[in-house]
Amino acid sequence: MSKITFEIPQNKHPFIGMGEGIIVTENGKMEPKITIKFPKYNIEVDVATGDDAKAMIAELNSDEYYNHNKADIAKEIVCDILKIEPYTLHIKSKDEKPVFARWIVWKYCNKSLKMSLNECGDMFGLDHSTVVHGVKTLEDENIKYLLTWQSSAYREFRRRIKNVYAESE
Repeated sequence: MSKITFEIPQNKHPFIGMGEGIIVTENGKMEPKITIKFPKYNIEVDVATGDDAKAMIAELNSDEYYNHNKADIAKEIVCDILKIEPYTLHIKSKDEKPVFARWIVWKYCNKSLKMSLNECGDMFGLDHSTVVHGVKTLEDENIKYLLTWQSSAYREFRRRIKNVYAESE
């Protein structure tokens, strides 16, 4: 039997107040099933079995699922660094911090997650040409032209994102 575990933050599951959960997928000789465990309260909730579980397991194992979660983590990190609310990334405004935050997320998603420029733009409802500008602005040869706060934030983002995935290995 194969067993795969995914951590799931509080804001990604409907069980309010239960804290972090762990999704456990089991696919073996027995009927496949997916369970969410909440270690803090020693509770397990079966959320899917049979064909429903098979479909969910396939989705959880897809690259798209991992890229989506990694993009969400990148958004959280950059918002924390720049001290902005995540919803501001989705507002079409020219406020410098949300704009710069989108550039950082796009660069990470395009270069590290191999997402297309269109996919990057779709995250915030913007077109690919806007993404091109943001990604090009953060190319190595252009970093020297960033403002001090931008350069500092970009370096901090790269340090934190590297640490997040170094810890999970």
